[in-house]
Amino acid sequence: MMMELKEQKKKSNKKVFTGDLAVMNEDGYFFIVGRKKDLIIASGYSVCPSEAEEVICQHTAIKKACVFGLPSAYRGETVNAVIVSNPHTLDETADIAF
Repeated sequence: MMMELKEQKKKSNKKVFTGDLAVMNEDGYFFIVGRKKDLIIASGYSVCPSEAEEVICQHTAIKKACVFGLPSAYRGETVNAVIVSNPHTLDETADIAF
């Protein structure tokens, strides 16, 4: 999914918006401080990104998670997650199941 976004961004030269609000410090580093929108509406269901992140991070292999919605013609929005795994717990082919 992220590769598709990168390719789409390269082709269209447009920005991809996740809905996160960030500030940049004097050294040029960005810090996430909140969300522009608090809910993802997917097929009529309201999904709270912060609650989904909390559930995902309960898995022992997951260090951090970021949940966001992307536009979908079928669902309105689709729920997406990007994760950071704990060192040496996952490889690129691992499936994570609860």
